[in-house]
Amino acid sequence: MAATTAQMPVSLIKKVDDGRIRLTQELRDRLFRPLPQDAVMSWVWTIAITVLGGVLRFAFLTRPRADDKLQIFDEVYYVHDSWTLLHNGYELNTTNDGPGFIVHPPVGKWCIAMGEALFGENPFGWRVAAAQWPARWRSCC
Repeated sequence: MAATTAQMPVSLIKKVDDGRIRLTQELRDRLFRPLPQDAVMSWVWTIAITVLGGVLRFAFLTRPRADDKLQIFDEVYYVHDSWTLLHNGYELNTTNDGPGFIVHPPVGKWCIAMGEALFGENPFGWRVAAAQWPARWRSCC
């Protein structure tokens, strides 16, 4: 059962001369525990979780497949827009004879275009850019 502020001993908090409240060493020891000393195992676990997350994220990245004529949500628009950005430098409409309907800034489309440039215009190519960022951030947290 957690202690409420009414039950907390007054001796854990002290006031200094200038009126500020300071924590006693006992309370600091309870609140701010030292980091684990086993740095190697913490890195092993971090890398293992990152690899597992990456494997799970990339395992079925190509499904639904392009030959099923299925695209997920905004892929209908962003795949074509990123392709036209890659090849023309600006968005074109679906018939490639006029300007495209620009709704969002092009950063995400450029990321998708980089995936298409590296892996081709296929489901893996246009989904890899969106899938790799969570795998990278997992290792940072």
